Amino acid sequence: GGAELQACKGTNNIARITLTEGLQAGGRGYLFRLSVLKNPDKTPDPNTFMLEYAGECSEPFEGVTIWAFENTSVVPTTTATSTSSLDIWNTVTITFSPVNDLPNGGHLRITAPAEFLVPTECEFELAVHEDTELNSTLTTAEQAYAEFIDGDVACEGDDT
Repeated sequence: GGAELQACKGTNNIARITLTEGLQAGGRGYLFRLSVLKNPDKTPDPNTFMLEYAGECSEPFEGVTIWAFENTSVVPTTTATSTSSLDIWNTVTITFSPVNDLPNGGHLRITAPAEFLVPTECEFELAVHEDTELNSTLTTAEQAYAEFIDGDVACEGDDT
């Protein structure tokens, strides 16, 4: 027994679901898994979902944080322009907070505007931002991962 899916029809950001039987009230919880054809390119604002039935709806509840980076900024060491006879080297400081963990051995791609040129063997330094406190509950091995020990990071230009 129990309710079974009879139909699920999507239009833009709305899913209309038809069940063979109703859902029982009274403390019983339900789990829905809904396929989504396309995630947005960034976390929406506001980022809320709602459930609706017979003209009544739930309070908005928090949606999914899209895989992205928060608190991003880029600060250059120079804003001088290159000329046809002189290339101006620059070091930019990029700060960010990842929404999700980047796994050991994972790849982070930084794409600058097309007018910038990153050398094939680029120089790169990575550190925990001074305003960020490490989680004191991390094990020594986890702290080593969080602190980016020498040799943990490689930087290569990408021609794709």
